Amino acid sequence: MKVTLQQVADYAKVSRRTVDRVVNNRGNVRPEVEQRVREALKELNYQPNKLASALAYSKNEKKVCIIYQKDGFSDFEAGADAERGMRDAIEELKDFGISVEVVCKNMREASEYAEEMEKMVKKGVCGFALRGPNKPELVEEINKLAQKEIPVITFNSDIPKSQRVCFVGQDLFQSGRAAGNIMAKIARPEDKIVIGCGVAKYDAHQQRVDGFVYELKRLGFDEEQWLMFQSGTLDNITYEFQYQKTYQALETIFQNEKGIRGIYMSVEPNRACGDFLCHYRPQPRPFVICHDSTSENIESLKAEVFDFIIDQNLYMQGYQSLILLKDMIRLGGRKLEETYLSDLIVYNAACFE
Repeated sequence: MKVTLQQVADYAKVSRRTVDRVVNNRGNVRPEVEQRVREALKELNYQPNKLASALAYSKNEKKVCIIYQKDGFSDFEAGADAERGMRDAIEELKDFGISVEVVCKNMREASEYAEEMEKMVKKGVCGFALRGPNKPELVEEINKLAQKEIPVITFNSDIPKSQRVCFVGQDLFQSGRAAGNIMAKIARPEDKIVIGCGVAKYDAHQQRVDGFVYELKRLGFDEEQWLMFQSGTLDNITYEFQYQKTYQALETIFQNEKGIRGIYMSVEPNRACGDFLCHYRPQPRPFVICHDSTSENIESLKAEVFDFIIDQNLYMQGYQSLILLKDMIRLGGRKLEETYLSDLIVYNAACFE
């Protein structure tokens, strides 16, 4: 006899809704509860009826699109996790008669994103997963699509003032606060702190910096004590450009300033920061906090060049954004929750011994 979701729920002592969230990877389930549900699914040998769902949609295939900037996301290792999640979701959506158009291009202006989205609508796309800049042109395009009942889900970097359906990603302000709280524990209010910013028009970049600064101010630090530089611009966010700009900015700051005790890298390229510190060896060595557990960041952590990594689940973001589009199509456009947050994890060198 086929095992039902209710039977799994009874076995795991949770609600049927919780089991449905775990089975469909919708998030918002505590890790210990999710583990209990997954153990129950395994014990009871639960098998989702993908064939029935596929048959329901095979006569009317749907098409969705995932769109994001190539440089600055797919060209670094952490971004590969998000793309792996996308690929897994694309394979899963095939079972439901849903195909996925992938638009990964070098787009410098928000209008280019809007143009690509309009092209996709003409090709029959009925929903979007989007990582793009928080600019008026893109807000306008998302709102136009909302009027046509074409949902847009943002992932990794939000466009909060638009009529996007929901955001899949980390609580970016909170992750910045976590970094600021750590920095405040290891630096003194009179110490100088360097803050590496990304592109302000990317919500993911700005929210982290805002959270970091908020926490420093809350804990008694004066903004005159920190020095900011921008690692990229919307016109040029290639890794090579960001690397050179970051390295040169750190070089200039350390030549002209004394008493620097901390560096906060809110975005890539962290390698530029690591290379600078290894080459110039400033004394005392500043504490470094960065984001994302790439192999380079982990090696810098183990070598005691960096001190803390604030991590996020990028695989979940790439995967979940497409799965939620599938759910919207299956459920006839049912309203989703506003945010689906990935984990906030803090690593130090001891985590990799």
